[in-house]
Amino acid sequence: FNPVGAIYPNTLLFTLSIPVFYLLISNLLKKDKGQILLAIVLYVISPITVYHSRFFWNPNLIIPLSVFFWWLVLNKPFTKYLKTNFFFAGAVAAIMFNLHYFSIFPILIYIIYLLYNKKFTRSIFLSIGYGLFTLPLFIFRSEERRVGKECRSRWSPYH
Repeated sequence: FNPVGAIYPNTLLFTLSIPVFYLLISNLLKKDKGQILLAIVLYVISPITVYHSRFFWNPNLIIPLSVFFWWLVLNKPFTKYLKTNFFFAGAVAAIMFNLHYFSIFPILIYIIYLLYNKKFTRSIFLSIGYGLFTLPLFIFRSEERRVGKECRSRWSPYH
């Protein structure tokens, strides 16, 4: 058992999110290099980013995963395959939901935004990626509930 071992993937994910955050911000703030640099510095030295990159806990990973989600959605790195961007964004959104259920709210708001603007194929592929990667969580929870009921009924004197 190595309690420090879980920190390495967490730190690696935060480190990988820095260049992705640069790509995201440079696409949004196309001309002003000073604002891009300021945004990157604020992301890198932010107390929230530094604190959450040092300790492993499931919701800590939502910060770099949200950077990857918005990069896939806004920058569209696979411009030739637009559906692939939204499928992978849905997969990242599902992983964020598996880590903490509060991350569903911005994802639902974005899906509603896509539906409102009549971008149905994007919302469908985002939903497919989200559904496929959330399915294991629901299967695990249903199996866990079944086993829990079975154990309670077998060992409880009040069944």
